Amino acid sequence: SGGASVGGVGKNGRGDDSREQKLARLQKLGDGTGITDENGGEVIEVDVLPASEVAKRCDVPKDFALLSVDAEGVGDSVLREWIVAGHRPRWILYESMHNPTPFDVTREWLAGKGWRYVRKIGWNHAFELEELSARLRPV
Repeated sequence: SGGASVGGVGKNGRGDDSREQKLARLQKLGDGTGITDENGGEVIEVDVLPASEVAKRCDVPKDFALLSVDAEGVGDSVLREWIVAGHRPRWILYESMHNPTPFDVTREWLAGKGWRYVRKIGWNHAFELEELSARLRPV
């Protein structure tokens, strides 16, 4: 799923805290031997790119077949970023575990944007673009 800036207005005014701010917060939690989270677990640093930058670098068209989002707690933000940027995947496979936004809120938001909830598959939720399902229905 790439990565995305996390929602809300952060300290840098872009809608997220800067990478340096996040690392500084995490380093304060460590014991000086490495970066750990508040539970003492190791933190692995990854590059984070907005969906628009991933789409640009990978030449992703606005309409494409499948968007699969599994982003360990920021999936809602990643999903919304792709949709707000004007992308219209025919199907969305979305893993909602660890997200602060309740799944029902995301489901309603997607319905308002034109996606129909299909079903849960394992840990994932499947959505289909309404206009696609309308075209495939027998007359």
